Amino acid sequence: MANSPYNINVKEGADHRTSLIENFAFTIRSKTKTGKNLTKGGEPFEVKINGGKHPVNFKDNGDGSYSVNYQLSQKGKYTVEVKVNGQNIQGSPYEHAY
Repeated sequence: MANSPYNINVKEGADHRTSLIENFAFTIRSKTKTGKNLTKGGEPFEVKINGGKHPVNFKDNGDGSYSVNYQLSQKGKYTVEVKVNGQNIQGSPYEHAY
C-alpha cells in the first residue's frame, strides 16, 4: 500500500465494569406545617448516612432549600436519614444500595 506502514493511535474508552458514580446529590425543600415553602434558610436540618463514614457536604442556600452532596466509596447498603428538629422528613430514611 502507498505510504505504508501507517501509525494508528488507539485510546481506551470507558468500561462498564470499572466506571462508577462518584457523587450523589439531592435538595431539601423546607415547608411550613401547612405545606407552604419557606423562603429563608437557617432551619436545623441534619443529614446522616449509616453504613460507614462518608463525607456529607451540606449547604444552606438561604432560600428555604438545602443542597446535599455525598460520596460512597464501597459497595453496600446504606441508610440516608434527613431530619429537622430531630424528626425524619418525608422520604426519610431511605435505603441506598451502591
